[in-house]
Amino acid sequence: MRRLAVLAAVLLVAVLGGLAALEAHYRGLESGLRLRIAPPDEPGRKFVLNGPSLNAEGFRERDLELDKPERLYRIVVLGDSVTFGSGVRIHEAWPRYAEQVLAEERRVQLVNLAVFSYDAEQIVATLEHRGQRWSPDLVVYAAYTNDHIPTDLLYTETGPIYVGSDLDEQLSGPGFLLPHSALARRYFGAKATRQVSLRREQWGGDLGWYRQQLEALHAAAGELFIYALLPHNREHEEMHRRYLDLYEELGIPHASALPYLAGSGEDDFYIADRKGDDIAHPNPTGQRVLGWGFADALRRHQASEAVLGVDEAATIPAHVMESPDDVAPGVRRPRAGLERRDR
Repeated sequence: MRRLAVLAAVLLVAVLGGLAALEAHYRGLESGLRLRIAPPDEPGRKFVLNGPSLNAEGFRERDLELDKPERLYRIVVLGDSVTFGSGVRIHEAWPRYAEQVLAEERRVQLVNLAVFSYDAEQIVATLEHRGQRWSPDLVVYAAYTNDHIPTDLLYTETGPIYVGSDLDEQLSGPGFLLPHSALARRYFGAKATRQVSLRREQWGGDLGWYRQQLEALHAAAGELFIYALLPHNREHEEMHRRYLDLYEELGIPHASALPYLAGSGEDDFYIADRKGDDIAHPNPTGQRVLGWGFADALRRHQASEAVLGVDEAATIPAHVMESPDDVAPGVRRPRAGLERRDR
């Protein structure tokens, strides 16, 4: 009997030691991906970034003074990986180019608080916990055509990670471990990938959850302007139009990026080493088109002029299309350029 007890104790120690080793291993992998689970005092943000290419606030932005100088018009920009600038260098993300264009007329600053793979709920939470600290004169939400699908799963180069705050109806298990255990996040990530066919049904589904997030964003923002993005090869146009109809219904000022992509004269803006594969993230020229388009749309809106309709095509100045770095040699791609949902 005593031998059985000793054997059971040895087995228990071995199992616990193995689990501890796996936990340390997966924590190390998450750290290498430069993300961590969001702190409990920022509810709504499922994960935050962590790494040397970020500023002191944890964003892919310059280190800017939080206090706003007099006569500076400050815009806080919220969004996901397109606005974050996945695949291009920090200064090539469209908000920086838009800042340069708008600065020709007034003193302006765009603060880019976009984070890859953020859904609409996390965007609202970012404004509430971080964005308001910047005392913005305007909040810009750069919407993308999958923001209506909650981010629960991140597909990383080392495997899927479950980042949902709780388990959905397709999953079961010790969900209370999710905020505390990298091993649990990997376990549920692997389990959730088996439900991907069910998740795909969300793509063209109901926008009720998204409406709720938009209403919360509108209430928190003060002055809000939505810049509606879509894939640079102009796929998902039907969902893009559904988004625009919803913004109109809610009375939120908005503009579409489609007239500017269409007016560029290009069919797409693939990053050179992602040709035909990555429809979400444009190359530096595509980012410049988006930045110039935003500046044009904002000028029209603030001058009480009509923004370009979704079926129109803008006239893009030649210099916008002269970006020298579409191949972007030597770019260190953001290692956490992760995918979240079916695009």
